[in-house]
Amino acid sequence: MTKQFVYLAGLPRSGSTLLCSVLSQNPEIFASSSSPLCSMLYESEILWRKQVALGANRNDDAVIRVMKSMIPSFYADKQHKIVIDKSFHWGLPNHLELLAKFSPTTPKFIVMNRNIENVVESNIRLFLAHPQNGIVNDSMVKPFNKESIREFLLSDGGPISDCIVSQRNILTKYRDSSYVVDYKTLCEEPWVVIEGIYHFLGLERFQHWYRGITNSNTDDDSAWGIPRMHEIRPDIEHL
Repeated sequence: MTKQFVYLAGLPRSGSTLLCSVLSQNPEIFASSSSPLCSMLYESEILWRKQVALGANRNDDAVIRVMKSMIPSFYADKQHKIVIDKSFHWGLPNHLELLAKFSPTTPKFIVMNRNIENVVESNIRLFLAHPQNGIVNDSMVKPFNKESIREFLLSDGGPISDCIVSQRNILTKYRDSSYVVDYKTLCEEPWVVIEGIYHFLGLERFQHWYRGITNSNTDDDSAWGIPRMHEIRPDIEHL
């Protein structure tokens, strides 16, 4: 069976954990938690270019084979028809260029979207509650308050700024190969989002449920320094 690889990107704090948990109810779909593949692909390409021995003995075909093997090898243990890899940075220019070259299937994207101000506010609450976190902490931002955190998040190259660039880049270059998930719709009419994704991916319908949702996320949130960061409510409201 040939897996179809789909890449989830867009904005954080926009319901990606909830969406992946619902999609994972279907035994044909594997939706990852936070994935290192985006960074691994990027850093690996840099390491190859640094190899003096490779410059002395070029073997471009071998490098391409190794790079193309990374994504399918990472998910070799998954027997699902659809594999959704989650990283909000897939759309950054260098990352997207590498994905176009090395994805085992033509890239398709699920793009999370939410009002930017709400995204920023949600992140600020998390960081203020956990100033020793590993994403935006009180050693990076001084003074560590709402205003300075907001400025840092939205600064050029900042965590939210990069996600915005990633989202826009995907929707500019891969608009016809993307499905945009609106956070409000996901929370109020989740079946609309799920049906849209199934149509987008060409999947047969599956009876999902929106009460008693099991959180499929496997992140150890202590590694991020933010306990319960990926917690979801078991019931989607407004049903």
